[in-house]
Amino acid sequence: MQIDISPGDFRRLLDLVFVGNIVLGFPRPDAPDSLEYDRITRELFSYCPLIGLGKLTHFVNNELYPSDTYMDSGIMNRLLDYEDATLYDILAEELARRDLDGQDVDGEKSEELQGRIGEYLDEFARSGLDNVYAEGV
Repeated sequence: MQIDISPGDFRRLLDLVFVGNIVLGFPRPDAPDSLEYDRITRELFSYCPLIGLGKLTHFVNNELYPSDTYMDSGIMNRLLDYEDATLYDILAEELARRDLDGQDVDGEKSEELQGRIGEYLDEFARSGLDNVYAEGV
C-alpha cells in the first residue's frame, strides 16, 4: 500500500496515532491489542527520518520512540487539555445529577439538569478544581 501525504499531514497523522495509542492502550498497556497499537505507532514513527522528520524520533535499546523534540512540541498539552475538558464534563454532569437526585432528569427535568451542568462548567472554567472538596478524605 502507498499513501501520498505531505510531511505536514504526516506530522498531524503522527499526533492522531500517538494520542490514539495512549487512549486505547491506557487501561491495559500489556494487553495484546495494546501492544499491537504500540507496534503500529512505532512503525509509523519509523518513517519520520525518510521524510525529513527524523528529529521527532530516537532509539532507546534498539527500539524507536518519539523524541523529546516530539514530546515537547505541544502534543502532551493538547492531551492534558482534552483530559481536563473530559473530566469537567463528566464531573459537572455527575454533580448535577446528584443535586437533582430522584428527579426525572432525562425527561421532564432535563432543562434543569442542563442548567445545573452549565453552572458547574462555569465554575470549573473560573476556578478549575480549586473549589471542589470531598468529605471524609
